[in-house]
Amino acid sequence: MAKRQIASLVALCLALACATAGLPSRARSGEPTVAPSSPKPEPAATDQREPPKKEPAGKDAPGKKEPAKKPPEKKPPVPIHIWGDHISYLQKENENVARITGNATVIRDDMRIDAHSIRATFDPVANRLRRVIATDDVRMHTVIPITQRTTERPPLQLPPEGRKAFCELLVYDAATNTVTLYGSRETRPRAIIGKDQLEADAISYDRTKQIMTFEGSVRISAEVTRAKPEATPPTPPTPRKPPATPTPPKAPTTPTRPTTSTPTPAPAPR
Repeated sequence: MAKRQIASLVALCLALACATAGLPSRARSGEPTVAPSSPKPEPAATDQREPPKKEPAGKDAPGKKEPAKKPPEKKPPVPIHIWGDHISYLQKENENVARITGNATVIRDDMRIDAHSIRATFDPVANRLRRVIATDDVRMHTVIPITQRTTERPPLQLPPEGRKAFCELLVYDAATNTVTLYGSRETRPRAIIGKDQLEADAISYDRTKQIMTFEGSVRISAEVTRAKPEATPPTPPTPRKPPATPTPPKAPTTPTRPTTSTPTPAPAPR
């Protein structure tokens, strides 16, 4: 018991001494001490935010708006001029109809149609020409367009390279801008282009592409020009010789008379 008390007193004294000296009790008691580990450096904070995205340049960049596209300009309707002895105009739900009889004439752009009777149909909403049907003694010409509105029927004015056509029935489709000519048993449609004449059972003319198509028993009367003979290249002129230098004339010489020797007579013998 005494030994235990003494040991506890010694331990108490050591603890007090250590407390007053500021040292850990283990160092005083001879126990190995562990140096406090230096604090580990914390890893540097990295910026985990996503890099800013590059804004597209040009027309796709935000804030830049594409210029508004202009709507296609609507072409004004081509004016049509009508003359006749009698004209009637009928308005329907689907189409408007104009009937011209007696010396009828219709001019649209550079196309002129003359006939005894013409029937023209129009779109009731846009009031645009749809179709023209001409019958009886139909004549079609390519003319100079009318630039101003007029009430008087203009005279027939043909351009230098105008086209003519004659038939009994003509159908013009404004949607395709195509003219089709038909004939009868007695007369067939006939077209004149310059100095050439063409006949067929049916003739169609595409005004946009400027193409004429002939179908059925086509007859062509064309003026064929003879090919001029190829001109032979002119032969180069032969070089002229330079004129010879004239020789000076010789001085005239006086003619000499021939000398005749007279024979001397021989002496007479003695």
